Amino acid sequence: MPQFDVTTFSSQIFWLVISFAIVFVVAWRYALPRLNELKEIRQKQVESDLERAAALKADADAALASYELELGEAGSRAQEELRRAAARAAAKAQRRMTELGGRLAADAAAAASRIAGARAQALGALDSVAQELASAATQRLGGDAPDGARVAAAVHGARQAGGG
Repeated sequence: MPQFDVTTFSSQIFWLVISFAIVFVVAWRYALPRLNELKEIRQKQVESDLERAAALKADADAALASYELELGEAGSRAQEELRRAAARAAAKAQRRMTELGGRLAADAAAAASRIAGARAQALGALDSVAQELASAATQRLGGDAPDGARVAAAVHGARQAGGG
């Protein structure tokens, strides 16, 4: 192997130093500045992306705050509309209850009038039945027909005494 030949060591070391120096100069003059430039471009791109992300986050936060504000306002408007609807429904129900109460009072008054008329008619019929019955009983027991006015007065007196 020629690399291990001791007589060629000095020339190998010379060419190694020359080759290393050329590679070093090329890397230092051309490759490193290009790498630094790429590094700076990448750094600027990352910073730009971070700034854009921060701006987008601020926009998203503003949109979220606006959405939450509108949502709260919509909720309060809905509550107000529900309150107004409930008030309208309660007023309508109260109006109907008043109308119904008036109709029921009128119906009750008409029914009371009909009942009073029917009661007066029934009492009138009861007086005549009682008079006929008293006349018939007196005639059977006494044999003579009693006076109609005296029988009517006696039935009326008995009804007054009985609380009717």
